[in-house]
Amino acid sequence: MLRPIAARLVRFSPFRWVGSGLILTICTLGLTSCESITSNHATVAEAREHGIFEQGWLPEIIPERATAITVVSNPDTNTCRGELTIDQPDIDPFLSKLSTQGQFDYAEQREAVRKLSDRNKRIGYHQTGKGLFAFSCVEAKCAFVCGPGN
Repeated sequence: MLRPIAARLVRFSPFRWVGSGLILTICTLGLTSCESITSNHATVAEAREHGIFEQGWLPEIIPERATAITVVSNPDTNTCRGELTIDQPDIDPFLSKLSTQGQFDYAEQREAVRKLSDRNKRIGYHQTGKGLFAFSCVEAKCAFVCGPGN
């Protein structure tokens, strides 16, 4: 008589011999990977619904009419990068809220800011309780990086 497939697989499973400790280790390693998470949002309202502001991946100074928001975040390093589009009437008020001074803790973020400054000499910084953001805007398109810093 044929046994169910699951029963045959368990019979040959390596976990049968190594126990649950290995399973727990594999699961734990899987939960702490260094992978980036990409999220795309058509509007600020949609980004809010998905918790992007609450999680600290975007600062509250982003204008409500911003669109085409892409955030690539890495929860393990508490860093992010992304792009968004800001309506022309909102760009100057947004830029006026940014500081000219800022310094990231990680070399990777400092290099990203250097690349942004190659794109546009003007870099603006904004400090939040969750980290530092650097923005570079060319016309209505803004690129940003974020991470630990001051």
